[in-house]
Amino acid sequence: MAEQPQTDKNTGASDASHIAAYSKRILTLRRLLPLAACLLLLLLVLAANPDFVRAPVVDGLLTGDDNDRLVIDRPVFEGRLPDGRRYQLAAVQGGQKTNGNVGLSAARLTVEAAPGRPAILFTADKGFYRVTEDGTAGLSGNVVVETGDGRYISAPRLDMNIDTASWQAPDGATMRAPSGDMTTQQLSVDETSGLYRFRDIKMRLRPRHKSGQAGRSVSAPTQTVPSETGSGLRFATDAAAPIDIEAGLMAWQRGADKNRLSDGARIQQGPLTLSAARIDIVLADDGTAQSLVAEGEVVLISEEEAGQAPRRAQAEQAVMDLSAETLVMRGNVAVVQMAAKAGAQESRLSGGQLALDLASGKARLIGGGDKPRARIELR
Repeated sequence: MAEQPQTDKNTGASDASHIAAYSKRILTLRRLLPLAACLLLLLLVLAANPDFVRAPVVDGLLTGDDNDRLVIDRPVFEGRLPDGRRYQLAAVQGGQKTNGNVGLSAARLTVEAAPGRPAILFTADKGFYRVTEDGTAGLSGNVVVETGDGRYISAPRLDMNIDTASWQAPDGATMRAPSGDMTTQQLSVDETSGLYRFRDIKMRLRPRHKSGQAGRSVSAPTQTVPSETGSGLRFATDAAAPIDIEAGLMAWQRGADKNRLSDGARIQQGPLTLSAARIDIVLADDGTAQSLVAEGEVVLISEEEAGQAPRRAQAEQAVMDLSAETLVMRGNVAVVQMAAKAGAQESRLSGGQLALDLASGKARLIGGGDKPRARIELR
């Protein structure tokens, strides 16, 4: 009987140990159950929204950094530009990122047409849209811009602000238009005002038919002048050669009938080169180039050809009619036939107007204003 207290003591210790272990398990379960409930709720949300799934980049479609994201099938963003036109930005796939951007693959931005404003379509392999800020977006990879008036622009990337309807191609672009093909080192566009600005451009005009083609009529000064006043002039020309244009800046206002070139504007057709402070490409109704109007420090240079020394002509204005293949220079015209060899004399003629037939190279110089007749000087 003396051993009974010891047995009861051992039994009590064992029961206390079991109670402590049980309490510990209960405490652990109380901590785990809320986490399990949250996980179950998340699974239910994902099951109810199959378009949202946790996934890695699929075939390299998504762009941007490696932040966590939710892949979104066929995202669409819609709104209106400041001028009231509706736009829609869509993609085959999108990815919500932790920095607030939505990465896009196979992006497509459409802007509807309005009176005087054609529809515009932007497409690209990749892109992004910043939802939480000011409508900033970007497109990259085979970016193509197609306008409803026949212009096609391609660029490696575009930076955009959809809310202000502005975009730019900071790495350059190429453009195919009814007037011709062009490359530019930088393009900036304000769709609200319709102003397009091209930097450092090179352009080749698209050929036009001869006189008689339908389009906006642009009056060019006649070249029918008295034969006795400077009718023996000849310039080296090639009317069949392509017309190439270079300029530091080209500005085009949508709806206007001309493109304005400045900052080193220069035209070249075969052996003939024309430069001026400003050159306007006047457009016909179908968007093709109909004439070129040069103003301010106009200089025409004709390269040397067989039996003919180089010529240089200066004037205040020049109009090149692309259909009629004529070039008319006006205002204090001065023509210099450069010396063909050292020691030879240069001849200088001056007058009010010079008319040049680009097909034959024949030119006529007449007086104008206070200069009724051409004046010839030898030196």
